[in-house]
Amino acid sequence: MKPQPKLVGFSTCWIGSLLFALAQTASAVPFVLPTSFPMGGDAYSAITGDFNGDGKLDLATANYEGTVSVLLGNGDNTFQSPIISPAGRSVTALASGDFNHDGKLDLVMSDIQANQIVVLIGNGDGTFQAAVDYSVTIYPSAIVVADFDGDGNLDVAAAGTSLSAVVAIMWGKGDGTFGTFKTLPTAKRPGWLVAGDFNGDGKIDLATADYGANRGAICVLLNNGDRTFQHFKKIKLDVLPRSIAAGDLNGDGKLDLVVGTRSKTFVFLGKGDGTFQRGKPLAGSISSMTLADMNRDGTLDLITLGEFGVGVSVYLGRGDGTFRTAQRYLRPTYQGAFAVGDFDHDGNLDAVVTEWSPEQVVDLLRGKPDGTLADARSYITGRLDEFAVGDLNNDGKPDIVACNANDGTVSVLLGRSDGTFQPPKNTSETLLPIRPVVADFNNDGKLDVAVANDNAKDVTILLGNGDGTFTPGGSFSLGSAAEMLAVADLNGDGRPDLVKVNPQGVRVAFGNGDGTFQKGSRVRIGVGPTSFVIADFNGDGKPDIAATFQGEENIRVVMGNGDGSFQPVVKFRAKMGASSLLAVDVNHDGKLDLVYSYGGGVGVLLGNGDGAFQSPLKSGGRLSRGWLSAADFDGDGNVDVLLTDGGTLTLMRGRGDGTFFKSFAASFGGYFSLVDDFNGDGRPDVASANGAVTVLLNKK
Repeated sequence: MKPQPKLVGFSTCWIGSLLFALAQTASAVPFVLPTSFPMGGDAYSAITGDFNGDGKLDLATANYEGTVSVLLGNGDNTFQSPIISPAGRSVTALASGDFNHDGKLDLVMSDIQANQIVVLIGNGDGTFQAAVDYSVTIYPSAIVVADFDGDGNLDVAAAGTSLSAVVAIMWGKGDGTFGTFKTLPTAKRPGWLVAGDFNGDGKIDLATADYGANRGAICVLLNNGDRTFQHFKKIKLDVLPRSIAAGDLNGDGKLDLVVGTRSKTFVFLGKGDGTFQRGKPLAGSISSMTLADMNRDGTLDLITLGEFGVGVSVYLGRGDGTFRTAQRYLRPTYQGAFAVGDFDHDGNLDAVVTEWSPEQVVDLLRGKPDGTLADARSYITGRLDEFAVGDLNNDGKPDIVACNANDGTVSVLLGRSDGTFQPPKNTSETLLPIRPVVADFNNDGKLDVAVANDNAKDVTILLGNGDGTFTPGGSFSLGSAAEMLAVADLNGDGRPDLVKVNPQGVRVAFGNGDGTFQKGSRVRIGVGPTSFVIADFNGDGKPDIAATFQGEENIRVVMGNGDGSFQPVVKFRAKMGASSLLAVDVNHDGKLDLVYSYGGGVGVLLGNGDGAFQSPLKSGGRLSRGWLSAADFDGDGNVDVLLTDGGTLTLMRGRGDGTFFKSFAASFGGYFSLVDDFNGDGRPDVASANGAVTVLLNKK
């Protein structure tokens, strides 16, 4: 049996939310779509515990709105709807313990605005009795629970953010109530706090992470066991701390300290007498952290929530006080708090991260036996911006063809069976290639590529050789520079045609079937289209076109005649600013619907099957406009929608009736995404690009 690492819990900072991003790395483990659950508030901190006594791990969060949310775990990595209890004005840090010896977990939290510590006695079913407030006059932030005086009753210690540098301790009476508080001096203003036996005398000591004007300090307060503490021992820091945790990192039986800052993470190895020596620091910004054995090797690992685009990181411990290189993972756009626990009883630690968002959700990342959680794979190809997917070498695996804005080349990334790609190979130079599309333009059974040339009127054809390489196929003019390209057989001759869209309108070039095209003709749908889609909206087997337009609350539709011409425009009311149009059946009636993004969320026009559409539906709220992709990402039989806007990747899960709900949002650099099964497991994956191609493998 592996030894269990010695561990002491952590506390979170009271300071507000921060922006995080998805790290893009060249070597990574497969992406796992986080599972999201409504949280009931904007959480400052989160803890785990069995709050209803059913043996399954639950989650509790302290919310900015002055409430506590408890999400009872089902034991399978899912949670029930949140149970929300009033707790104060604006509760921040949160801890739990059995304060009245009834075998049921109680909660204690800091209310920094009301200058109070708040206690909620648990009923044993996930609910709590009315909150009891204790005034402490120190504006408490971080909070920990331990039996500091050895009387068998849990006490509460809180770090104070007032100008006076103190820690307050409330002594527990064992009946769920607490006596008057005692203050202990520290070097500066203690923003973070951790408890543990730092000198091996069996008494629980305290360590604080203090901050001043421009420097910080670590203060160790050794416990005398009689409700008094020795004067603090100070460790100077040349930067301001952001969090603190304690555990035995090198297996010597002595507690060590880990301190996070905005620039690096410090390790202090305990000597066993309450003093510490500096260990090897880690690079990276940290907002909060915890220590746990993620890969079950008997050594503590470090799990952190970072700042300014760092995201969630796992540093696997080596057992000597040092850590391996961090693996970084997908994160919601605005973090609130995080916690670690085994929510599905598979022996692997999972991570939950609360998200500050209109939907107020918590995201769960499933743990794996090797200590990993989730990640993305990226492939650097230059300054890559736009791409298309197709089987370019006829091996049955999807490949990627992408446009490089820096050097005017087109890159090909041949896919492997595991969702990874071979190194990119660049084709012949063009002008400024954009908007690639793939089709068999010369009827030889091999996929070809067409790219529009930015700031030029022509389109370049690359004829595929069937092995992922191409032969130049020449260029032809489409009258004006293209902003969007698409492929469809608009005149029913069995040959792919090209459709070009730019601010001047929509033009069609009919394919000759040999890789060449006839002169383009205009489609009379209007000037200023922002997005378009080609599909058969009335079931007559002839392609139709729908388009959105700048500054217009309509989607315009022209029905195809099957000979390359179109009927007059019909307008259908939509939301202002509609863009990124999709045609997909979202309500299971066998009729194509229109889905679009706009500033207020995701809009839907349900199709009647005759080319007409119903009044608009909307879902989401406060979403940026961006690129939409659609697929059944969660395997429930309903079409879901993925929105990429250049800063955020947002998954909207479909209900099957034409409406959607926001599942998760993560910082993500791409402006453009496509969906395909890149690893052949039957699940839709996502590829996006913004200087690199990033593939997110769906492991739902």
